[in-house]
Amino acid sequence: MHNPAIFLGLDDYAVVCVDNVDAIIGLVKWEDALSAFMQRHYARGHQLILSATNLPNHMRLKNSNVKVNLGWGLMVQLKTLVNTSSVDALIFRADAMGLEISPQVGRFLMIQHQEELDSLWYLLERLDRASLSAKRRLTIPFLKQLLKST
Repeated sequence: MHNPAIFLGLDDYAVVCVDNVDAIIGLVKWEDALSAFMQRHYARGHQLILSATNLPNHMRLKNSNVKVNLGWGLMVQLKTLVNTSSVDALIFRADAMGLEISPQVGRFLMIQHQEELDSLWYLLERLDRASLSAKRRLTIPFLKQLLKST
């Protein structure tokens, strides 16, 4: 396990990214070290990118300066893709690969393979090769046949 001294010297870098800030919330020494680092880093005009599961106002911070510091910049809350967005993302990715799939085929794939999108990207590559090999478009009957054989 690292210790809070990991933040020392990071303020020399123009851009620093810290992932999973939630992991140190409630740990006073860590919060104090993060707060001091943020002060030094911002004072030098550098950029800081932080990620966390929760927004600062939903974190149980011990150090009030951390909450203030976290509010200094732009906050973006990312949402998980849901059905329509996931199908759209799948169709967009397929199109970028030169593979044409209909919204119905996209929904079918999403229902049959309720996995992370990166797993579906890999599946798309396999389906693309199978489609080219068979010289067939990706239709639901063709997909059923392909997925049954794998």
